[in-house]
This record gives sequence, C-alpha cells and structure tokens, in this order.
Amino acid sequence: MDKSPLVDTSAVSEAPATDKEAPPTAQDTQTKGKDTQTSTTAAATNKDNDTSPPLSKNQLKKRRRYEKSQAIKKRRKEQQRQLKQLKAQKEGRDLDAEREQQLVNQKDGKGWKVRVCIVL
Repeated sequence: MDKSPLVDTSAVSEAPATDKEAPPTAQDTQTKGKDTQTSTTAAATNKDNDTSPPLSKNQLKKRRRYEKSQAIKKRRKEQQRQLKQLKAQKEGRDLDAEREQQLVNQKDGKGWKVRVCIVL
C-alpha cells in the first residue's frame, strides 16, 4: 500500500502555460472578485471570525442601524464644519493664516505655558 498523501488534482488548471500568457496577478484576481456580490457585513464578519456562529437577523438589523446612525453623524459633522468655514469667510477671516499661526504657537509652546501658569 502506498503511503503518499492524496492530492486533489481537479483544482489544477489543465491549460498549459505559454510564453504569451502570463500567470494572473493579484490585481487580476481582485478585479474578478469584484464582479460577485459583496459588502455584506455578516459575510465579512464570518470570514474574519470562522469560530463564531453567524449573526442572527436581529444582530444584523442592529448593526445596520448602528452603521446608518454613524453615517448620519459623520454627514452632520461635515455639514457643521462647512458652515463654520462659510461663516468665517463671510467675516473676512483668513483661515489658512490662522492655521499657520496655530502651528507657530504650538511649536513655541505659548498656549501650553499660559495654561500651566494659570493652573499652578
């Protein structure tokens, strides 16, 4: 009896490699994978953690609701940031100059010195 391990040869490609054909690169395999339906949170979670059981419908709903609320928060924060920029521009402030001045003060440690002196 031969004690060599069994090898599955069905997964190996039967087409011979020629000089004109190059083996597929990582980028080629990634683009092929994008054709299939992806971006499900349950599938992504199960790939990372094979030992955990699949998420229940309730957990999936909670996760979607959480992700949706996070997206809303992010959008709201971005809108507030844009409003502040518009308000500063209407007041005639130069935001780039203010940022440069903040960096200079940070390097000098002026703000830190003032806060430390007040506390002590």
